[in-house]
Amino acid sequence: KIEKIDLLFSDIIMPDINGYELASEVIKNYPDVIIQLASGFNQLIDMKNKLPDIDVMQKPYTSIELLARIRELLDKNKQ
Repeated sequence: KIEKIDLLFSDIIMPDINGYELASEVIKNYPDVIIQLASGFNQLIDMKNKLPDIDVMQKPYTSIELLARIRELLDKNKQ
């Protein structure tokens, strides 16, 4: 059974590939997937001009804030 992925949540800083590169690949191959990135580094958030439609959450955030944001994104996608 193939399951559909609705949302990708990723940090920007990762080994081998950064979150923006990952988001670009996901957009290219799975354009319906919602993407939410996160970073604790302000200068990386400024790279947002590479993918202006990708939202970046600034760390630190609470689990409540993260869950609320994910719920908001999933609900918005249903409309």
